[in-house]
Amino acid sequence: MARVDFFNIVKSPRMTDKAAFLNKAQNKIVVDVDLNANKKDIKKAMEVLFGIEVLSVNTIRIKGKKKKSASRFEYFEKDIKKAIVKFKYDQKMESDSNSIEQLSSSIDGNFEKNNTEN
Repeated sequence: MARVDFFNIVKSPRMTDKAAFLNKAQNKIVVDVDLNANKKDIKKAMEVLFGIEVLSVNTIRIKGKKKKSASRFEYFEKDIKKAIVKFKYDQKMESDSNSIEQLSSSIDGNFEKNNTEN
């Protein structure tokens, strides 16, 4: 059985108006995740990294768009997978700028710690 690295599953929080609304109104947080992560891995990673009880996970895979450069070369943007994670009401994360910065820094800090250990 392969060792699951939770620090590489959750990449960063997605900070948009819709994500802030979901956080306040429905106790959901939107994060970018690894393309190969499944719902069970995402749920376990969120529980271990942030100490919240996850009720459900919805995932969305967004295909990269076709772009043209100034010299007319065509290329594709990277594919993105995002997860909408619903957690218990009493463990509500506020969507103000301080808590989102803390979430972002904790993801980045955990990622840096993990990479320096190897």
